[in-house]
Amino acid sequence: MRVFTAQTSSICTDLPFKGFMSNGAIPSGLGSQGQRRFGMNWRWIVRGFALLLMIAGMGVAIATYRENSAYDRIKGTGEVAVVKPIAQYSKRYGSYSAEFRFTTAHSQEVVQRQSFSQAILDDLLAGHPVVVWYDPYQPNNFVFEKEVPGWGDGLSGAGGAVLGLLLILLI
Repeated sequence: MRVFTAQTSSICTDLPFKGFMSNGAIPSGLGSQGQRRFGMNWRWIVRGFALLLMIAGMGVAIATYRENSAYDRIKGTGEVAVVKPIAQYSKRYGSYSAEFRFTTAHSQEVVQRQSFSQAILDDLLAGHPVVVWYDPYQPNNFVFEKEVPGWGDGLSGAGGAVLGLLLILLI
């Protein structure tokens, strides 16, 4: 004679998310009702996050590329001028800004507020000439000769886009 013993279910009923197994799984008998009862599948949440990460990363990478392309265009086709000494500057969030004045090759006076780095500030305070490259058709668009555009933001954005794509593909 065989004796059958009843196995007790390990469904937790005292937790706020009743119906989960003690190991965190949804009981197999619930099926699609379990998904409706317990919310979205976690994979869709991760895919949504990955999609947002991918879009944001691509946006940052594209913005960095456009900014660096404009810098290269001005430096490649622009004209050179020396800025006049500045009277005052301000510092905000690790970046400096001041009102710069220079005269173009066509004797046009340009006055523009621009942010700049510590290296430019050191030259200004030491009395060294600060050279700018400007767009001859829009002289208010200028870049400092000493500053080099960075690709750190663009690489971080591209890395985020790749990570988001990998998450979408793998999950």
